[in-house]
Amino acid sequence: MNKCARNLFFWVLKSTFSSSFLSIFWIGLGIGIGVGVGYGSIGRAQVNVTPPVSKPADESLKKTIFVEYHSWFENLTLTPTTGARSGVKAIYYGFAANYDLTKYRPSWGWGAQFGLGQGYAVGDGDTSTYLQKRVPWTYFRGGGRLFKRLNGRTDLGVNLLIMRNNISWPPSEGTVSPGPNPFFSLFIEARWRMSRQWEMIQALGNSTNDAGANLRFGFGYTM
Repeated sequence: MNKCARNLFFWVLKSTFSSSFLSIFWIGLGIGIGVGVGYGSIGRAQVNVTPPVSKPADESLKKTIFVEYHSWFENLTLTPTTGARSGVKAIYYGFAANYDLTKYRPSWGWGAQFGLGQGYAVGDGDTSTYLQKRVPWTYFRGGGRLFKRLNGRTDLGVNLLIMRNNISWPPSEGTVSPGPNPFFSLFIEARWRMSRQWEMIQALGNSTNDAGANLRFGFGYTM
């Protein structure tokens, strides 16, 4: 692992290992990868048995529809008509539908994707001067990924997304300024193929608004 990749890995760890919930997420991610690698190894060790049907053919192009739960944090700025500015941390949560194209090579691969998301956001000021619940949002996102094929069923790599968010925060005795829009998010992403058609995705990373963890979890159907 070169210096750049090592620094990237530790930056994501530092940014996302900030709560017990995320620690549990990382432990689950590690267990899932271990199970996937072990399962794939067992399949390869079998003699005179047809390879798992879920293994994509080398050099193939796979088209998959994903439905994901997506949650992330964002820093807002509350500027009252009188007084000093204050910080507001907002959490977004909702679901996204994503169209994914993946190109497989013998030991690695790359992919491109785009999709739409919808959900709600909650904003809470540090001094409880601003509280908003269930503010609706929508977004469009697109990006790509580069991954290593750990075995016929498991991929592990990095995923870069750019997201354009559409949300209107209600004013409260002043103005509310959201974070950067559009913004970039970088993920460590794992995928497990459960069958020829179905696979699971789990991703954790951070965004350029630098407000905390960015979490995605879902399932995909290969067409």
